[in-house]
Amino acid sequence: MGKNRVTVASRISCNGKLSTNPKVCTSNSVTGYADWIGATKPWPKSPKSIKPANTKNPSAGDRLVVLALSGWAYHPAERPCRTTTAAAPIRMPSNTVMTILDEIVSETRATLESALDRDALAAGAAGDAPPTRSLIHALDAPGPFRVIAEFKRKSPSGGEIRPGSTPQEVVSAYETAGAAAISCLTNQTYFGGTLEDLKAVKASVEIPVLRKDFVVDRRQLLEARGAGADAVLLIAECLPGQALDDLAGEALALGLDVLLEIHDGEELPRAQAWAEQHPTQIRLGINNRNLRTMTTDLGHIEALLPQLPDPSKVVAESGLREPADLARMQRAGIRNGLIGEHLMRQPEPGEALRALLSGS
Repeated sequence: MGKNRVTVASRISCNGKLSTNPKVCTSNSVTGYADWIGATKPWPKSPKSIKPANTKNPSAGDRLVVLALSGWAYHPAERPCRTTTAAAPIRMPSNTVMTILDEIVSETRATLESALDRDALAAGAAGDAPPTRSLIHALDAPGPFRVIAEFKRKSPSGGEIRPGSTPQEVVSAYETAGAAAISCLTNQTYFGGTLEDLKAVKASVEIPVLRKDFVVDRRQLLEARGAGADAVLLIAECLPGQALDDLAGEALALGLDVLLEIHDGEELPRAQAWAEQHPTQIRLGINNRNLRTMTTDLGHIEALLPQLPDPSKVVAESGLREPADLARMQRAGIRNGLIGEHLMRQPEPGEALRALLSGS
C-alpha cells in the first residue's frame, strides 16, 4: 500500500469471491462501515473466513481504515492492486478518504476485468460504425451559448431522476429546443445508463452524441464507437500519467472527438496541451463539481480563467441552472456548457432548455 501505509497482513483473509463495491470503515473497533455520503451501515454478512478487524491505539495523527476490496481496487494516491474480497486494516494519514470517484473507477475496472470477451465484439462494432459528427464544430457554431444537453437516469447523490423516461422523448425535445449536442450516461451501477441508451439517443437525433462514462480502458472507446458515439468524455483525474495520453490518442485514432475534463488546476497543463494540439477534435471541460466531495461552485471555473488562453474553447460542466448562470459564464468569455440533472428534473426538459437559452 506504499511506504507510508502499514498493512497488517495477518488480518487479511480471502475467499476468492468477487464483490464490486469497496467499503470504508473509519473506527477503531470495526463493527460497520461508512458509505461515501457518511451513512452508517452494518458490516455486511460474509463468510466466516472474513471478519471485521479489531484494532486498538492508532498512532497520533493517524486513523485506521478498513477496506473491503475486490476486483481492481484503487486506494487514494496508490497504484491499483488486484485482490479478491479481503478485509485489511490500513494505517494512513487522517485526511485520506475513499471517495465516490474512487469507488466508481474501482467498480468500472472490476466490470471490465470480468468481461474480457467483450474485446472482439467491441472491435467489430467499432469497425462497422458510420462516420462521426463533429462535437467541436457543433460547439463552435454561431450562437451566444452552446449547450450539450444530457440524458441521465439517476445519480449517486440524487437517486432516480426521471423514472420511466425514454431517451427518444427527452433528446428529441433537446434537439428541437436548440441543443448543440447530446450527452448520454452509460454507467449502469451508479447512473442507471447503458450502451442501449446511447444507441437510442444516436438514432433519435441529428446532432453529435457524447458517451459520458468513466473511461479507463480502450474497450470502452471501441464500445462507444460501435454504439454510435461521436465523442467521449475522458476525465483526467481518472487517468494518471500515460493513461490519459494513451486513451486520448486511441480516441482520436477511432475518429472520436474528446471532451477532456478536469477539475483541479494541477490537471490543466496536460489537458490544455492536448486541446491545443488537436483543436478540431478535443475540447477542454472544467467541472464545477468536485467529484470527490460532490460540491458544486461556479466560482471554481472563474478562478481558473487566468490560466485559460481562450475561455471560449472551454465547456463549463455542472452548476448551470438559471439563465443568470449562463450569462455569468458568457461574461467570463465561456460560451459552451454541459447541463444534465437540472434539465432532467423539469416537467418538460426540452422547454426547460429553451427557456435557459432564450434568457442567456
